[in-house]
Amino acid sequence: MIKIKLTDNFNFYNEVKLTYANPDLDLWNRFVSYNNKKVTKSIIEKIRKIKDDTIKAKDIEKSNIRVETIWGANKGNTSKDDDNIVLQIINNNDELIIKTGNFVGVIFTQGISVEIDSRFGKYFLQRMLNFANDIFLGDIEQSGYKKSSNTNPFKFIISYLFIQSLEKAWVKGFPKSYTTQSDRSLKLKGSVDINELIKKDIPYSGKISYKYRNQQNVNEIVNVLYKAVSKVKSSYPNVINSNIHNITQDLAIDRTLTFVNRALIQKAQKHKSLQNSLYSDYKIALNYAELIIEDLNEIDETDTDFKTTGFLIDISKLYELYLEKLLKNNLQEFNVSGQTKIVSYHQSAYIRNLIPDLVLTNKETGDVAVFDSKYKTLRLNKEYYGKDIDRADFFQIHTYMGYYGNNIKIGGLIYPTIGAESDDLLPVEKLFGNNNSNNCFTIDGINTGLNNDGDLFMSYSSILENERSFINRFKNKLEKAFG
Repeated sequence: MIKIKLTDNFNFYNEVKLTYANPDLDLWNRFVSYNNKKVTKSIIEKIRKIKDDTIKAKDIEKSNIRVETIWGANKGNTSKDDDNIVLQIINNNDELIIKTGNFVGVIFTQGISVEIDSRFGKYFLQRMLNFANDIFLGDIEQSGYKKSSNTNPFKFIISYLFIQSLEKAWVKGFPKSYTTQSDRSLKLKGSVDINELIKKDIPYSGKISYKYRNQQNVNEIVNVLYKAVSKVKSSYPNVINSNIHNITQDLAIDRTLTFVNRALIQKAQKHKSLQNSLYSDYKIALNYAELIIEDLNEIDETDTDFKTTGFLIDISKLYELYLEKLLKNNLQEFNVSGQTKIVSYHQSAYIRNLIPDLVLTNKETGDVAVFDSKYKTLRLNKEYYGKDIDRADFFQIHTYMGYYGNNIKIGGLIYPTIGAESDDLLPVEKLFGNNNSNNCFTIDGINTGLNNDGDLFMSYSSILENERSFINRFKNKLEKAFG
């Protein structure tokens, strides 16, 4: 299979063209492989046959691509009017250009696999996923994942999240449903089974046939979960801890030899027992199980229709949710709300909705700080200082600040950053640079572990340190603004 590996927002800043005439094989092999081996000129000629294609965010709902929507707090689904690009393939027979947007994951299209990673590295993506799911993985390599040319990192992440969500759900018991069972004994239980009584108990010999209602583990859910655990155990045995081992043994007792297909998975996901709030966590586990069973690495290359399928995460929304939960966990003196809807010019022809990403309200005074999260590159280097701050984003956050009037104390933008932080590059300024203003403005962010050349030079533990550094710096800024 032809695999193309890129990052989100690829070819957004700089255009990378893969040419067919006298191809630069080193450049091609940075992004493309064939059956997990380097591409040759003959393989490149095969790629020349790929057709132009554009997948936009608004197209996803009608496609076979799954978008991660498990995080209940991740507000706002993909808009039907969203023209933002998810994946664009431009193939003009002379060169191949591929562009990506704010989605990470895997897309299968035209018989090829396109894997989209975070441009800020695997450790930062892993940390954001942790917060989104309230599940905290350790260092990804120490959890049984070994990076290789044919490894799909999203498959591992989903497998690990499945195991953790199953363990969390199991604590509350297993979904059960009533079934009718038949038996024959000396003592009546339930009601007499007339048909069986006529067949077996006349003349009476001391035993009587009866039927009764009994609670049992839901068979469809058992079979789906057992299948998913088995696949995870086969691919990543190190993630199976003692609790999951015990859960697997319990599932094995109740499972049947039913073939687990899409129809059975959907039946399990829609089972009425999951309407009980006690078992709601199983919905999450079953969603992950579906992705594992369908396998993010598998594609039927004999399918001449080559339907576009895949699994994607809207990483800009993931970043918003990550910041919201990070600040909630660390700013106890504030009420932190995400995606707060503000109606301006209420009952007027000018009515508009304003939706800042983060609103921090002081619990004692009611004063407000407002911030927007921006999943964009902020390079902490004097060569780029200020150049990465988008004009529209700058005006937007000042509009939000203006809405809160006398209650606002500070506002700003929060980015993923690359390069070393410093107070000189992330200062707190008086609003509009007016020293007589009582309000402040700032830019800040979390160091993602990349240097200014885009090379990953940190570990997962370093991301945690960078997080703590951001929180300490952010608290100091709030203290200065709220005085």
